[in-house]
Amino acid sequence: MQAKIFSVLLAALMLLSAIAVYAASGRERVFTGVVIHLTDTAIEVKRGRREFLISITPRTVYCAADGSAADRSVLELCGTVRVYYVQEGCALHAVRVQLVREGECYRR
Repeated sequence: MQAKIFSVLLAALMLLSAIAVYAASGRERVFTGVVIHLTDTAIEVKRGRREFLISITPRTVYCAADGSAADRSVLELCGTVRVYYVQEGCALHAVRVQLVREGECYRR
């Protein structure tokens, strides 16, 4: 009797955890921070102690500071951006990247 109850509770727990992971993975989230690294396939954004490495896909949309459509060239180091992203598995994928403020890096 106890083994049967334990089996049912374990199955219910596994089902609920699978539903929670699926629901959390498809939700769009937002992060605002400073661009600290750019590559062809990713952008690294930092705010405080938090750093995110977010993958860039061909479907990623870029917006200028005024909200108009732009291309990837609007991104530069030290620029402040707002990144809208979704989590798929362990990877973060950018849906939209909006420039908030242009960078003011000091270059020697």
